[in-house]
Amino acid sequence: MALPMTYPWGDSLPYNSTAERYKERYGGRMQKISLSGDFTCPNRDGRVGTGGCTFCSNDSFVPFYAIGKDIDRQIDEGLLFLKERYPRTAHFLGYFQAYTNTYGNVEEIKKLYLHVLSRPEIDGLVIGTRPDCIDDELLDFFAQLNEKHFISIEYGVESTDDDTLRRVNRGHDYATSVDAICRTHERGIHTAAHFIWGLEDTLEKMPQQVNEINKLPLDSVKFHQLQIIRSTVMEKKYLSGQKDFYVFEKPQQYADFIIEVIERLRPTMPIERFISETPPRYRIAPQWGLDLRVPQMRENIIRQMKDEKRWQGRIFLLNSHR
Repeated sequence: MALPMTYPWGDSLPYNSTAERYKERYGGRMQKISLSGDFTCPNRDGRVGTGGCTFCSNDSFVPFYAIGKDIDRQIDEGLLFLKERYPRTAHFLGYFQAYTNTYGNVEEIKKLYLHVLSRPEIDGLVIGTRPDCIDDELLDFFAQLNEKHFISIEYGVESTDDDTLRRVNRGHDYATSVDAICRTHERGIHTAAHFIWGLEDTLEKMPQQVNEINKLPLDSVKFHQLQIIRSTVMEKKYLSGQKDFYVFEKPQQYADFIIEVIERLRPTMPIERFISETPPRYRIAPQWGLDLRVPQMRENIIRQMKDEKRWQGRIFLLNSHR
């Protein structure tokens, strides 16, 4: 299939960018302020399991200005930091990423999010959670908030393969993710999902998941390469050579892989991110983030896609026309 003169989403990027769709809808950049609501996780406190997922260390998600501070101080310091770094930002969203941000006393959860939205600088919320930690009461609450604010629920799905989910001690199956995503979408709430490439034990198993992802009613998707984080079960396995997962040790290897994934993804699904970078103090592998940072890697992938006349949905559309 020839390179289109204009991509289906109407801009010059070879993939459908969530950031660009936000700008079109809300008139400017939307920047997340990472916040900590002092939540925990059912995979740590014993309700589902203990020890957490084998790849997870939530310390790597918590920003420096959030540690040991109340929510208002986190907002104040986060705004100060982000306004200096991104002076053109039009809207700020409270982003609750670490741990499970719908797990706990429901009334306290509601109180926290109402308080954050009472701050005039905050235009909405992005709430990261597990698909087994959402119920109809909370979804109805978020749907009410969504009438006046931007609300996004971001589910940690991680993999569509149940064997993989069991191996990494996730504590839920893929059907649970599908159910939570559909119930959220039905209420008109912006619905996002997060997937990690590398949890499978072979490279060949990974692209097959895109067919399942394409079926989901998602407003945004985030893809990350697997990173081995210190003080995790996966670190012990990696150092001992007992690898039942896959690490992209070379940046070009991941670039080639993620471009194939993007081409298989339906063009109507915006991508928020297709690569990530955990700070080196937390990460032991892969090492290519030390000399090739994520912004440069992202630009390299975009350039490669354009040079090779590849774009989001190209393979998806070829297959659908057969």
